[in-house]
Amino acid sequence: MKRNIITNEAGFGLVSFLALVPLLFAVLGLVGGLALVLKTDAKLKHECRTQLLESQRSISKTLNQILANNKQGAFLRAMRFRAEAEVRATASIPPAHVIAQADLAAVKVQQARYKLSQKALILLARRQTVITPRLATSAVKARLADDTSLIADERFKSAYFPSPFSRTNQPRFELEETPKNDDSPDYEPRSDFTATQEMKVSIEFDLGLILPSWLRALLPQERLKLKTECNATLEKENEKWIERLSAVR
Repeated sequence: MKRNIITNEAGFGLVSFLALVPLLFAVLGLVGGLALVLKTDAKLKHECRTQLLESQRSISKTLNQILANNKQGAFLRAMRFRAEAEVRATASIPPAHVIAQADLAAVKVQQARYKLSQKALILLARRQTVITPRLATSAVKARLADDTSLIADERFKSAYFPSPFSRTNQPRFELEETPKNDDSPDYEPRSDFTATQEMKVSIEFDLGLILPSWLRALLPQERLKLKTECNATLEKENEKWIERLSAVR
């Protein structure tokens, strides 16, 4: 009798365990799915941040070069001031006046070259600032496409899951001229430069894109989405402008 009771208890235990097996697998599947989602999010964030920081590093070098060139601009303004004073002082001395006018013309040529060179650097940095968010978005989408290889049938993916939704801002690279309308001005970042030059990238996609079919079956019917964001800007530190990741807002 006692042996029968023990056998029955063991049988009930086995049945209970077998009944819990599906739940156990479901829990393990959800944990695995969560790990996969976190891993994918980390990879996408890394790709996004890398793209933005590399571009911002290049832009910071250009900006620091522009600022370093301001010394030349100030030197040319001083030369222009002296040359103009010499022209006025020699107005009654024709031979000296001709020489003074030639010197003034030479300074004006140097100023024009300086301004053209600075404008070229500004245009380069401005172009990089504008196109970087779009390039970073493309890189993140390419990395995401690599992770969607778990779903082999491309037609299945396109039919059941919409393409990732991306959003970028329109950062600006704006400098102020001092003195204004001068032939060789200093170029300085505006007071709101860090905020207006900030680059923002956001990618949102259906979790079904990165999960295997057996795990997708465990998800609720309402589709879950993952949103990956990253921002980067330039900040002044020790008289130099350097690239920095900025908080997502």
